[in-house]
Amino acid sequence: MVHDESGILQGPFDGWNTALWITSAAPTITNCFISRATYGIRIDGNSTPTIDFCDFNNLGAAPYVMSVLSDPTIGLNSVYSTNVYNAIALLSETLSQNARIKYRPGVGVPTFAYLPTGTIQAESTILEVARRLFGQANLQALLEREFPLPDVVAKSRAVAQMMKDGVLDLRARGSRLLWSLRIWRVVNPDPGALPPRSAVV
Repeated sequence: MVHDESGILQGPFDGWNTALWITSAAPTITNCFISRATYGIRIDGNSTPTIDFCDFNNLGAAPYVMSVLSDPTIGLNSVYSTNVYNAIALLSETLSQNARIKYRPGVGVPTFAYLPTGTIQAESTILEVARRLFGQANLQALLEREFPLPDVVAKSRAVAQMMKDGVLDLRARGSRLLWSLRIWRVVNPDPGALPPRSAVV
């Protein structure tokens, strides 16, 4: 049951295929059945939703994908089953040097977050920030897959210029350009061992 409709949109939208999209809003979401999407709930902007007593299952990626600027309250009474990852995905473009990410128990056992990156973005910059935030030892590669870039995008002048400038790292295979998606697991480190500006997920 959704108690506050403000700022809630239904997906999919910009490539993050999601069942529910909360942007800069604070709804209470309880007793929902969330299934058959890539992500269950996307939480971005300065959203502060409360989520509990929900059933997340058959999701192609994870129950949550969120901006590091958001601060959801995720209760301990939801059920997570038959999802690819019972974890929290981080929107990579929201990482910054001063990001603080709270430890959120209950989303999978053990609780962890993961970070998707791709050679279609400034991946090296994002990974540099992630390594400073989490520590090199706490960032582990999970998988890597290649995808073709749509022809209309591949043939654009902007893409050609970004490849020339070294922003995009695309590989040619025949007449197609391929980009790589990488998934990084952010391991929950010992909070006492973290530098002051690091984040616990």
